[in-house]
Amino acid sequence: MKIRMGFVSNSSSSCFIVAFDKNPKNHIELHNMLYGEKVVQIELDNYEHSLHNSMEISAFVFALMADQTCNDVKVLKEKLEGASDYDFKELKSVNMNNFKTIEGKTDWHMYDKEHKKQIDKLYKSFKGKLKNKFMYVFDFGNEVGTGLHANLEHSDVFDKVKYWKINHH
Repeated sequence: MKIRMGFVSNSSSSCFIVAFDKNPKNHIELHNMLYGEKVVQIELDNYEHSLHNSMEISAFVFALMADQTCNDVKVLKEKLEGASDYDFKELKSVNMNNFKTIEGKTDWHMYDKEHKKQIDKLYKSFKGKLKNKFMYVFDFGNEVGTGLHANLEHSDVFDKVKYWKINHH
């Protein structure tokens, strides 16, 4: 479990675990999967309103794909370990209120043990969901970068493909 101490900013990021039916060979194929064949203008809004065309976004996402290994289960496991019950209903039992001692304090050892157990179950279910898929993992947000990195966190860029989102707010 990660606990922030000291200065805490309002920065946020989100991780997207994306499962494509086909592994795109270039940004144009990716564009067709995400937006269809027509290039459209998209207004992205995080802290600044910015206008981008869908081909530009597809090229950006494809470049991020080129920097990673498709179906990297080690990365998948790392990302799932940062998930909470807010992200996956399967983690509802891992609520710190369920691990209170008689004194009203949280038993972090028991919490971490249950969290690990549930994450392992979630990981196994993901491996089944990703069978015959092409998985990539993307981190977007103002903690990751500026411009498209920050704006894509709250966009619908992956709405036409299967994806899961892990929030880090």
